[in-house]
Amino acid sequence: METSFRKAEKVIDGKWVECGFESLKKGDCFRLFEPTGEIVKDNKDNELFLAVSEIRQLNGNLAIDADPVAKYSCH
Repeated sequence: METSFRKAEKVIDGKWVECGFESLKKGDCFRLFEPTGEIVKDNKDNELFLAVSEIRQLNGNLAIDADPVAKYSCH
């Protein structure tokens, strides 16, 4: 069965590990994938992000503030 939620992965000990979006914490380097498997990019084609806040509720959805990071910064 296909999920309608984005998949999250974060770097743990230098490796990408699948995690629940709700488990992201400030300081985590993460990436998101659409249910189709396509990586989520921002409007500047960045695909890796650093969480700069904790998870919170925003308009009934989970949200996190994040800044884009260079690929080499996540490992």
